[in-house]
Amino acid sequence: MGIEAICRWGEEILACRDYLSAKEQFGDWQREVKSALDGSGLPESRKREIGVKLHFVENEFSVEDSKRELDRTIRGTVEALGGLAQRPEESFPGPMAELIIQKILRNFYLYVRTMYQAEVHKKASIGKELLEQIQIGNEYDVQRMLLAIIRPVFPAARAEVVSDNGYSGMRCDLYIDEYDLAIEVKCTRKNMTEKMLTEQLGADGFLYDYHTIYMLIYDKEGIVENPAAFENMLKREYDRDGRQVRAFVIEPATL
Repeated sequence: MGIEAICRWGEEILACRDYLSAKEQFGDWQREVKSALDGSGLPESRKREIGVKLHFVENEFSVEDSKRELDRTIRGTVEALGGLAQRPEESFPGPMAELIIQKILRNFYLYVRTMYQAEVHKKASIGKELLEQIQIGNEYDVQRMLLAIIRPVFPAARAEVVSDNGYSGMRCDLYIDEYDLAIEVKCTRKNMTEKMLTEQLGADGFLYDYHTIYMLIYDKEGIVENPAAFENMLKREYDRDGRQVRAFVIEPATL
């Protein structure tokens, strides 16, 4: 069974409201996912990551909690598998992909302005008052918006999930393994200084084992005095430093 068919099957199980029936179907679906992964040719590390998402723990004391956990497991796995279904003709050459992503990062503010600040058509069901309720509070908000922009162009883009137990906890990083590329997302806080931000990003630039690392800094609190100099300070070249690093400081957009 192909990846697309497996994802559709997962969506069908999600639509099943009866927990016992959904759980029974999940067992068969889980085996099919594992079989597909075994023959996928993916790196073992990526297989393990998807395997973690596929892990389901039933709460024997609560059917409601068990169904909620089952749905979470299926959704996470389907999301991880979705990018694998991308057809070869939909891919970009590496340099072109990098240019596209750089363009998205550099113009992130245009998404914010267009989506949340531009005038709303009088016939639109999503009104201005509803859009104005959405505020960027931290880097998790920025990450969610950025992933929503990037994924239609690069379906394999993913947000990493890590924690001590391996099953929950979100990191503010986006990854596109096809291009060996990671994106670090930061949103400045009131108690953060430019020095603190520099130290965090400086460490990140050499921590991740990726060919290309992009850093999107949403300077919500305006702590970066000279954005151009700040970006240049973090810049690294593959030939000289073993990886390519680029930073993009985005001035805060009032939401």
